[in-house]
Amino acid sequence: INLLINDCIYNGVLPFSILARYAFISMSFLKTLVENNVLSNDEYNEILLSIPTIATKFAEDNDLLLKGKISKEEFLNKYGHLRPNTYDINSLNYRFGYDTYFNGNGKNIDIEYKENNIDTIFENKKEAINNILKDNDLNFDYKALKEFIKETIPGREWAKFEYTKNINLILELIAIFGQEYSLTRDDMSYLSIDKIISLSIESHSCSLEKELKREIEYRKKKYSLGQLIKMPSIISNEKDISEFFIEESNPNFITSKNVTGEIVKIDAYNVDTVDIRNKIVVIEYADPGYDWIFGYDIKGLITKYGGVASHMSIRCAEFGIPAAIGCGDIIFNNIRNYSTVELNCENNQIKVIK
Repeated sequence: INLLINDCIYNGVLPFSILARYAFISMSFLKTLVENNVLSNDEYNEILLSIPTIATKFAEDNDLLLKGKISKEEFLNKYGHLRPNTYDINSLNYRFGYDTYFNGNGKNIDIEYKENNIDTIFENKKEAINNILKDNDLNFDYKALKEFIKETIPGREWAKFEYTKNINLILELIAIFGQEYSLTRDDMSYLSIDKIISLSIESHSCSLEKELKREIEYRKKKYSLGQLIKMPSIISNEKDISEFFIEESNPNFITSKNVTGEIVKIDAYNVDTVDIRNKIVVIEYADPGYDWIFGYDIKGLITKYGGVASHMSIRCAEFGIPAAIGCGDIIFNNIRNYSTVELNCENNQIKVIK
């Protein structure tokens, strides 16, 4: 476990953090081109539809699986490490939760992918793009910017897909260790990773099982108390801890589509009890482990957390799915109390219908 963590830090998280920043810069460039009327909103969306990430390969393999052209084992050898809530030991990965996530009721993911859109659009707008780059003292041209965007957005997604293989293996090894002491996944979720690592360099006492259970009970109580504390999204000074306002966030709207539909709230623990087909999915935050939702023909997606270059922003842009990413506490909690909403991405609005 310790070796996997160190490997994940230096060969996974650090490279990913750099690639994630590059992807954010790419999205900022595209947004700036729209704000300066170099690109239209439609052209912006078409560009994102023309940049395939690991999700495109997932969609293709999901289609082959549904058609019986690849086996379940072949599919899981590639994607079995993914899980909703990447760092949650209680969340089953695709291998162990296969029947829950891929229950035979899915469909081929409808990809609007158009390979040459970004090349064509940048070529048609090259003079305007070059001018704005020059005006901002940037010493590269439209071709270099285009290649940077084409490489960094999928690069971020690929890097996260790869380093989560280590995360998955770490969690599974922790679960196996817990079984040796009659501890469930939920029990192990309350132990700190430092405690688990320390066991590899310390001599085990004959009462280790009792010690672990005692610490788990203590941490469960501490966690329950912690859940009662409300904190602001951003802490700028010490006063924010004792006195603050929860401000309404501005969601990142993906595509220019307008859809109205019934909402369905999901998390890692109710995926086997809800039907998300033709629904607007509402979820707190979504990482690569939630990519299975795109196999169920959802109408749209609303999340509490996430930014313009976040995983789900890129996924929804790639698949042409209307979404509001990063709604924040106020909007998200309000939406959860209703059954039907209108998601108007063109006008940057979420309207409650009933």
